Amino acid sequence: MAGKTFGVDSPKSHSEINDIGAIAPAETVTLQDYLKYLRESHGYSQEVVADMLHIIRQTYSHYECGRIVPPVTALFSLAAFYDIPAEILIRIAEADYKRSVGDDSLRSLDDPDEWMDDIRIDFEVRPKDIHDYNAFIENNGKRYEKLRRDERCCLYYYNAIDDNNKTNAINNMKIAKAMEDEHK
Repeated sequence: MAGKTFGVDSPKSHSEINDIGAIAPAETVTLQDYLKYLRESHGYSQEVVADMLHIIRQTYSHYECGRIVPPVTALFSLAAFYDIPAEILIRIAEADYKRSVGDDSLRSLDDPDEWMDDIRIDFEVRPKDIHDYNAFIENNGKRYEKLRRDERCCLYYYNAIDDNNKTNAINNMKIAKAMEDEHK
């Protein structure tokens, strides 16, 4: 972080660092610096944060060095971990991206109708479900071996819901498929 204090001289409590606007505008803060600031202000090591994210320390270190941009799922986990709104981290990541490509005309998070259709949901198994998920995959063995991890995850959660919700999920997938086909 090399001397960046985001307008503060010492680590702050959760309530004092919850609002990025009170610390520095998203346009002037980089995600890598803010992640390091959050971690250090809470007194955590990179190892502790990496363990919470279920990644190795080196990967988390790359987040703080700017070599890797954390996936959105990690940003949500970090926001929950630090008890801050996820929007803060997402807006900083958005500002970083705009700066990196030098294009202010990129779509903003302010109008979700413009960008929601472009998002591919990357399913992740919640940590509390890992044991049941692993048993599910083991029991279905060869049947799911050619599927991607996110597809297996989707099937796991689909199998966990009641029949009424399964019907709703299938109907929504049919509608989404029809809309996708219209745009081709």
